[in-house]
Amino acid sequence: MSSTRPPYTCPRCNYKTTLKKDMRRHLYLLKKQCPGFYNDIELTEDIKNKVLTNRVYEIKTTEKQKDGPTINLNNYVFEMDTKDKLESVLDYEQKRPVNLGDQIERANSQKIEKLEDRSYKYGFKLDRHNLFELVDQSIQLTCKNDIHKMNLHYIPELGKIAIYHDDEWTNYLYDSGINKVINIIRNYYLESYEKYMLYKIFIDKRASAFECNDYKNQLNDYFQFLIAFDLYPSSKDEGNTDFLPGFDHDNKFFISDFCMKRYNEQKDELKRCDINKIRKLIGDIIKTNSIANVKMLNKHVINLAVNDEKFREKLLAFSN
Repeated sequence: MSSTRPPYTCPRCNYKTTLKKDMRRHLYLLKKQCPGFYNDIELTEDIKNKVLTNRVYEIKTTEKQKDGPTINLNNYVFEMDTKDKLESVLDYEQKRPVNLGDQIERANSQKIEKLEDRSYKYGFKLDRHNLFELVDQSIQLTCKNDIHKMNLHYIPELGKIAIYHDDEWTNYLYDSGINKVINIIRNYYLESYEKYMLYKIFIDKRASAFECNDYKNQLNDYFQFLIAFDLYPSSKDEGNTDFLPGFDHDNKFFISDFCMKRYNEQKDELKRCDINKIRKLIGDIIKTNSIANVKMLNKHVINLAVNDEKFREKLLAFSN
């Protein structure tokens, strides 16, 4: 009496069929990969071949202790601390984590250089939408090769934001964490933008009166953004020549005084509802990117654990 053979089964979405050609079409010819709601793993060539050869692919589980209960790999990865997962991947791939500030500076190095040497031929502007996009791009991972750049994540169960900066992880209460993110972006990029605007207002002889006025308005918009995160202009309490070389004035702190006067004017005009709106948008950007980044990390960890026994064993050591 012959035993019934199991159907061909996709380990990713649990699609089943008795026909090998249908499974081959499912694995290779779909325009978009099937949803990973059964097991969010990558269908590698090895896995596809095993499905077509053996009809099923069993995701390996590893014993936590000898003769002890086995561990569901997916659940184990999902429940692991994010920093532990990240550490395990970086150790395996022999990569070092990247500080948030360093990442921002590298990603915007060309813009920073052109702001610093004043080489933008037609000027430079960051409106509020551009600033939101800057935050988004600063914390968004585009592929698994960027995992080592994962230096920020939201911890919903604690209501905190974890940031990797100055070569260490620090957890901040949610509101303080948002302020810290913008503070780092200011220090590693936006300070150059502030200097550029002041250069166009006070030093650049080619700038027309209209351009000077436009840059003053840009400065106001920028200060409103800083106010929403309890941050001062970078020029505060800085001497003229220290902050803006080439500018001279009888008042050695003229630039600082000028900026703080405009800053305080904007602070008086900015409504609490506008501040709350700005903070909510930035908070949503952080949360949304964090969820997507952690999902990418989980998928990468599971794929490594499924396909590499040594990595899987080392991963499970975090539970000890």
